[in-house]
Amino acid sequence: MSDLRARFAAAAQAAQNLPKRPDNDTLLRIYALYKQATAGDAGGARPGFTDFVGRAKHDAWAKLKGTPTEQAIELWEQANVSRLARARSGLDEVSKANQLDLATLSVVSRQLRGLAR
Repeated sequence: MSDLRARFAAAAQAAQNLPKRPDNDTLLRIYALYKQATAGDAGGARPGFTDFVGRAKHDAWAKLKGTPTEQAIELWEQANVSRLARARSGLDEVSKANQLDLATLSVVSRQLRGLAR
């Protein structure tokens, strides 16, 4: 269990540094799974109809009602595994190159942008 939570914490931190912002549907899914994993079932009143973003986030989270923390973490990891792997691969290339010159960083940056599309 603690290994799962440690992986989740590391992956959540890495997800903050993705080279490209995911589409809105993916972001809602990731948000809902993260909230379910960290806070449990959605609580509070549903935001009003003028708060489109808040309402969409609340609705996505509320759909996961009853999902256990461990399952929400596993689903969150599955939803992010390909993005995190591609970002990690590009960063590993920079690390292995032992060169932090502008040309190397430029090439890896282009590769990361291409993978994120």
